[in-house]
Amino acid sequence: MRRGRFFLGLLVLVGIIVILGGAPFGYGDPPPKPRGVPFRPTAPQPTPTPQPQPHLEIARVDIQYFRTTTGRSIALGEYETLRWRIECKNVRDIGVEITPDVGRVPPGTRTDLGNGRFLLEGTRRVRPARTTTYILHVTGRVEAFGRTKSIEDTESIRIIVRRPKLELRPPVVDQSNLKIKFIAANTGEADFLPGPIEVYYHIVGTAPVQTLLEDTFTSPRVGIKVGEEVELGEVTLPDRQRALSGDSINIIVEIGASYVFPLEGSGRRTFTHYWETKTLTINEFLVDTLAGLLVGSIRLNNYNGHEGTDIIFHKPIKKNDSYVEIGGTRMVFTPPVIEYHSGGYDYYGFLNDINATIGDRTLFSVVDGKIKVTLRFETGGGNEIRGWESTWGGWNDLTAPDVNFKQLEVAAFLTPALRNGRVTYSGVEVSPGVSMSFVGAYDTWLMESVRSNIENEVRNQIRDGLSSILMRDDIRHRIEDAIDEALHRLRHITRIKEVIGEGNEIRIVYLE
Repeated sequence: MRRGRFFLGLLVLVGIIVILGGAPFGYGDPPPKPRGVPFRPTAPQPTPTPQPQPHLEIARVDIQYFRTTTGRSIALGEYETLRWRIECKNVRDIGVEITPDVGRVPPGTRTDLGNGRFLLEGTRRVRPARTTTYILHVTGRVEAFGRTKSIEDTESIRIIVRRPKLELRPPVVDQSNLKIKFIAANTGEADFLPGPIEVYYHIVGTAPVQTLLEDTFTSPRVGIKVGEEVELGEVTLPDRQRALSGDSINIIVEIGASYVFPLEGSGRRTFTHYWETKTLTINEFLVDTLAGLLVGSIRLNNYNGHEGTDIIFHKPIKKNDSYVEIGGTRMVFTPPVIEYHSGGYDYYGFLNDINATIGDRTLFSVVDGKIKVTLRFETGGGNEIRGWESTWGGWNDLTAPDVNFKQLEVAAFLTPALRNGRVTYSGVEVSPGVSMSFVGAYDTWLMESVRSNIENEVRNQIRDGLSSILMRDDIRHRIEDAIDEALHRLRHITRIKEVIGEGNEIRIVYLE
């Protein structure tokens, strides 16, 4: 019973609250107006119509690859093909440019993939003159929000260009025939493709400085692999005497090739070639050969042949009746008169037909680096020196003793030297061996002092006279001719550089 009453009361309370909540200011009365604001009923607002939004699709330019066909290294003059593939989406106005040296190129073949995507594949043949990094630059345009926007992509590849490099090698000189070969080598990284090479040369002698040969020539077509050397051509010096007048020659060379691209040249180079010397040793054998060419004779005579015991009033001298004859060439001279003066006594000795033979091989030798020539004059013929006394302008034969030579042997030492490119001698040392006696009654011990003095005077006269004769230019020339002939019988000598005498040898340094 009580529970029923409770639920009934609850329902009544809820109903009252609902009625009062719908009209808080009294049933049917409008709500109070705000102060100062006139009351206007609010008109219903229309619902906004949704606007369509712009649709922005994803756009791109993507270089998938940029590469070469054969690799990244080529030889100079070879071609290489650049290849590329570009993926594009929602892009137009595609531009492709390759730098350096190429410029804008066609984008390539287009392949559509759908949904705004497409591929571009292209190639370009290049021939770089040097190692080059090529850059592929791709651009395109895309529309977005009513505006145009550029997009791009870049890729690069480096192509190494292997270049041949021509370098000159020292020319090969054949001294026997004076031929000069010109050599070039390829020291680069690529083969030199077959083609002609131009060679300029200027060959200069050094003593004196003079042009021996100058010109240009073009080689045949030659190909040179890396590390190889080739002969380009050869020339011949025309004048051997001029070429070998100095110890060396300078060879100035420059080469150039008409190649697909300019090559790194070797430039002008100068090579110095020293002539090879040889040595000829003059020993006893060669001295014998020389002796065989120095065949001749010596005659010493300045006496006019006067006979008799009377006093004469002219000097009994005969001029130009002495000579040195070598190889058929006779050089005439007049030896000095032997003089001896003591206590008012004036002695004059005249050489009377004294002879020696040149050419005996046993009379030539090398001693202390000098050529020793021994001259053995004939003795025992009587009165080799005719003595005369000169008094008061007269010449008396009876009061002056004649002389017989027991021995007259002269050793002449010739110091070897070089004169005007020829073997000669620079000095002469004469060592006479003299032994003599007076003729007839004068050959006594009382005359020993006089004989000794005259003997010394004879020795001095022969030493000075023969030294002077052997140093005469005409005598030296004839001996030089004989030495030249002897040497050229043994060797082909173009120029003699040096003559050295040591011990029992004489060395001749020469150019063949």
